[in-house]
Amino acid sequence: RRGAPDPPQPTPATRALPSAPAPPKVLLVTTANLFVWDGSNRTVDMTKRPTGGLTLTHALTRHVHGLGGAIVAVDFVRDDYDVAERRWEGIPIKCVRRDAAVSRLTADVVVTTSLALDVVKWATAHCDAQAFAAMCHDYSGAPWGPFGHVDAKQRAPLRDALAGWNLLCDSKHVTAYHERFGPASVTPRLCYG
Repeated sequence: RRGAPDPPQPTPATRALPSAPAPPKVLLVTTANLFVWDGSNRTVDMTKRPTGGLTLTHALTRHVHGLGGAIVAVDFVRDDYDVAERRWEGIPIKCVRRDAAVSRLTADVVVTTSLALDVVKWATAHCDAQAFAAMCHDYSGAPWGPFGHVDAKQRAPLRDALAGWNLLCDSKHVTAYHERFGPASVTPRLCYG
């Protein structure tokens, strides 16, 4: 018939766009003296000592926050509080006294800013994650190899505590050092440099 509307046409099938994977939930575990200075001389005022490690930790803090992750700063010095919510550059930092009773923290990935035995043990004891990684800026913090400066009593416990961890190394040279001298249970990874 003239003037009658055209019959409806079938809509072409549309393909669903692939969904982007959700970013991993990251938890950064660092030490409180990198963010907290109370003038007590019981901690090192890191604001007056801008080392490469501090610069990297601050950059990691900004990046983890940008990913929607969380930052926990463990206080190994002060004992006048258990948990304190602080802010650094507007970023929430959860400061936790070393021996404070805290609920287990969960993440896809836990990254520590140090290889120090206390930090590694704290992260392992308080965090559930699919993967653990430690920033590794040089040779001296590792419990192996000729340039390690870890106290002799802490070498075996630290080596055991790092089993299954990734070391995020800052150069090809540091990565090669840990591949050569580290145990097979630890995986060094070049993360920049």
